[in-house]
Amino acid sequence: MPENQPLSPDSGPVMDPSFSNPVAYQLHLSFQASQALQQEAQAALAAHQQAAESYNQALEQPDFSPFVSLPSGTETKDLANGERLFVLPDGAFLQTTPATHFLFVDQTGVPYQLSEIAGFVSLPDGRRFELVASARGSHTLDWIEGLPASVQPVQVDDGRFRLVFPNELRLEVSVPDRTAVVIDPNGSVLVLGKELKAYADQLTINLLQNGGRGFAATRAGHRGFVEQNGDILLSLATGEDLVIHFPSASDGPSDLGTTSRFYSCGVPV
Repeated sequence: MPENQPLSPDSGPVMDPSFSNPVAYQLHLSFQASQALQQEAQAALAAHQQAAESYNQALEQPDFSPFVSLPSGTETKDLANGERLFVLPDGAFLQTTPATHFLFVDQTGVPYQLSEIAGFVSLPDGRRFELVASARGSHTLDWIEGLPASVQPVQVDDGRFRLVFPNELRLEVSVPDRTAVVIDPNGSVLVLGKELKAYADQLTINLLQNGGRGFAATRAGHRGFVEQNGDILLSLATGEDLVIHFPSASDGPSDLGTTSRFYSCGVPV
């Protein structure tokens, strides 16, 4: 082959000048190929082992959803209705329900209706179990819907409750008077019930065809309706939509102001 003639694509591999023996060079190439295949096989084996370890760890860790974790030894059962039953090591039962509360049955068979508080479910004996983030959210009690997970009514008197929101807005509810008072951090006060009043704010009121009354606070930005039966639909400026239900006269006075009706967490059903 002439000295300056270019090599064609079919000329084969160009031998490394450091190798004077073509056979030694071919052996060198074979060794390099073997090393590359060995490295690829080792990488595939390591990936397979890592996947197997992750799978085994997933099998070893029980699925306690919607709880982050439960005591070691807890048994989990998936019910036909899609809910889950957890049998705790001490023999007590904790069950999810279609509603926004949990059913707890202690070792003696006494049932309790529990609600989430700030991302936790607290048992009557003091144990607290954290909920996964996706299971947290608004909750509903017997008389009010749409509460953020961190807000719970505090009973301050017979049939009177106070709710404090994260932005320091305060909602005072009087069940006997069928009234809700919204105290905004900006200083405005709305009185919602048989009468609609505003202090340090301007209230626009509209009469509805069904006998209810719509309202809108100009300064605070809250709005909603007071139904003919007295129930209040309150849309706060911060985005929460609440529905406050008041018991009807047929419920009787025994239903007013009792903790077991209005705040069932830790109280037998």
